[in-house]
Amino acid sequence: MAETRTGDSKAAWIWAAAAAARTWAAAAHNLAAWESYRRSSEAMVEASAASLDAAAAGGEAVERDGRTNSAALANAAAMVKSAVRSERRASAGFVEAASHAGSSAAEWGMAADAHSMAGDTASERALRGRADTARAMMREADRRASLAGRDAGAALTVSQKWAESAAALENGAVWPGDRSAWAGMQAGIRAGAEHDRAVWSGAARRAAEYVRDAAEHVRECAAAAKDVAAAAKEASVQASTPNARDAAAAWRDAMAAARKAPDACRPRA
Repeated sequence: MAETRTGDSKAAWIWAAAAAARTWAAAAHNLAAWESYRRSSEAMVEASAASLDAAAAGGEAVERDGRTNSAALANAAAMVKSAVRSERRASAGFVEAASHAGSSAAEWGMAADAHSMAGDTASERALRGRADTARAMMREADRRASLAGRDAGAALTVSQKWAESAAALENGAVWPGDRSAWAGMQAGIRAGAEHDRAVWSGAARRAAEYVRDAAEHVRECAAAAKDVAAAAKEASVQASTPNARDAAAAWRDAMAAARKAPDACRPRA
């Protein structure tokens, strides 16, 4: 074990144990971030499927002779509202993913700081890279949350408008607008939904792979932190220098964070 900048080898060892515990906490938040991202991606797939159903129903809402099929129009409005619910669920999930990614970045940063105190510059550099990656994920998840929320708001307006039209127009009544424009709108909705479904299906598959990898990493990090826990506790009790006492306090805080992480990372209702 490399010594710290003050030359205290015992302190260096305790700092390394603190880094292991922070790494465990960081890995747990990383797993939770990918779990939330996966669920949100799947919700976006559901929203795309609902939009496809809405376009199919919308295509039947105005007959070739320009007459209104009120039941089909009402069904189209209901399908759009279903997409709204999925998009809102996705937006909330992306917010949760961003929060966990931010927590993960903070924990990676503290683990890197502990490695720095232990004199392990290679590990410090590697974990700062992980922190940067987590912050990038946080920004991306925040962006996705905003976009999904925006889409949900726009879709809700469409759903309400179509539902009002279905209620106001008798079945078989002449459609008050341009039928070709209506048909073009449904084609556009269908094309967009097909594209989005393909994109989000791929995103959900990739996120599921990241979840599996992240879960394995959590197990590895937990084992590493637990392996040194007893010795780190004993060394903390025996800490006799200011640096060693600082390292001991950092290790205790890190272990507390690691033990709280499973509850903090549990999906919200």
